[in-house]
Amino acid sequence: MASKFNFQLVKDNIIQVKKELPILLANDAQKYFLGAFKDESWNGAKWAEVERRKPDTNAYKYPKKKGLSRRVKPILIGTGRLRREVSLIAGNAQVNYNGYDFKVTLALNSANVPYAGYNNDGTEHIPERKFMGDSPALRKILLKRIESYFNKVWKTAQ
Repeated sequence: MASKFNFQLVKDNIIQVKKELPILLANDAQKYFLGAFKDESWNGAKWAEVERRKPDTNAYKYPKKKGLSRRVKPILIGTGRLRREVSLIAGNAQVNYNGYDFKVTLALNSANVPYAGYNNDGTEHIPERKFMGDSPALRKILLKRIESYFNKVWKTAQ
């Protein structure tokens, strides 16, 4: 009697999930983090305004460089460089779905942007302007991706 359980197909699907899903999750997280730059906020909380854009400050009144651009540039002036440095690196962050663990980490190359952590976490002299980290909205996006991916892969297995 032939078995209806196709072990090879199950094995192939697991290999496919392990190979493709972490990349999809990392890309979704990367898009979410880059959205923080665009919105100049994290989870709906706006970043602290910079001195060069506040009319009552010396940085606004006596700029190092002339021109309007200092008042309209993004809060994190190095956002072009900082945004480019958001990269995919395998590592420690874990996503768990129905007992399956997937490892995904998005990390910045600290050699290229040593100031990233100071802006993300804040210091005594620099206000926190978080652009990377865990968030309920991000988790919701990732869980939706996991569910749709599992449905796609396992529907084709039937």
